Amino acid sequence: MTREEHLQILASQAKGKNSNVIAADEVARWPEGRLDKLSEMGVLIPTVNASKVKCPGCGEDCSVDPNVHTLADGQVYVQVLCRKEGMLVEIDPGRLRQWEIVPEKLIELGYLEEEEADGMKQVWLDDAPEYLPNSEAIKLSEGKLSLSRLSKLLNPNGAIRYMRRGQRCKVHIADFRDCIKGLGDDMFTEKAFEGYFSGAEATKEAIRQTKEKTGK
Repeated sequence: MTREEHLQILASQAKGKNSNVIAADEVARWPEGRLDKLSEMGVLIPTVNASKVKCPGCGEDCSVDPNVHTLADGQVYVQVLCRKEGMLVEIDPGRLRQWEIVPEKLIELGYLEEEEADGMKQVWLDDAPEYLPNSEAIKLSEGKLSLSRLSKLLNPNGAIRYMRRGQRCKVHIADFRDCIKGLGDDMFTEKAFEGYFSGAEATKEAIRQTKEKTGK
């Protein structure tokens, strides 16, 4: 597979029909040096480690949860439980690595049209006041909503627009509020949202006044 063909495949994957995350096991089948080149081009960026991995224990390739252990000297090793054989199998920690396709770069390179990008996953913008960082969304729930549960709500076929770059993620505030209400969860009160909005508006106003004073 040539690099040109590979970029076309990644562009197709970025359209939202499949996950836009590439696992280490897939990368291992690529031509030598391809990952380095695509990363250098900005098409791929490292993202969070995989929460599932194929077990090599009995050859059935079951998808299992890895047990990650960090020693006192910082060395990391990973084990998985082969249920069929009833034993722990050690695997290379590198197999948990993942990379995310960057639609913005594929658009810039001409392999993807902006309107073809995933309808729920939006092009990343640093300045997007209508979006809320995941960490802030979790705070609004006062501990009732976990990061893993929120992550499951963010998918190509979901109801929440979101932006993701590497390990950073933001959700569309109105979509997020409507989705939570639709789930019937009594996690977020209007008072909590109003409090957040008031604080956000105050912050934006302070930034605006600072820019006016400094002329920037």
